[in-house]
Amino acid sequence: MSPAFLRSRVVVAVIACLGLLLTGAVSASPAGASTTLTVAQLEASLGNAMYVLLNAERALHGLPPAHGSPTLVKSAHAHNLMMAKDNLMSHQCPGEASPGTRIWNAGYHWHRWGENVGWTTNETVSGIQYMERVMYNEAPPNDGHRLNILGNFYAVGIDVYIDAVHHKLWYTQDFAT
Repeated sequence: MSPAFLRSRVVVAVIACLGLLLTGAVSASPAGASTTLTVAQLEASLGNAMYVLLNAERALHGLPPAHGSPTLVKSAHAHNLMMAKDNLMSHQCPGEASPGTRIWNAGYHWHRWGENVGWTTNETVSGIQYMERVMYNEAPPNDGHRLNILGNFYAVGIDVYIDAVHHKLWYTQDFAT
């Protein structure tokens, strides 16, 4: 099979997975009953949507998927809480360890690490996917996020945090090998 054919199959599979993810999140109760997601469920759903899109982008370049790591999610979540507390987007908030140290202290003993952080006020799947596409579509010389997405990393932890105080959706992607 040609690479173009394989890429198109990957894109179709990702779209199908996203559809199942979103459908499952909305129609988990009997027909006619309303479904209310908890904030934690919504955050997890948004994080999953970002994860699926990130791995689809990697597949377009013939890269293996970055496997989800609960340890990296732990590091990413702690960082999101710090950014939200300070209402400051940064790789290192005041009083916080550096990203490499934070990831190591969370329990992931890396050889190489990377991190993408950001926020949006669009607290929807389309909002988080837009942010992922913005990072993926970066061009040199300002393409650090894209380099992490397409980097030689085995694992990723993506955490999404809905900040009701500042009306922002914070996200952190911690990558490591």
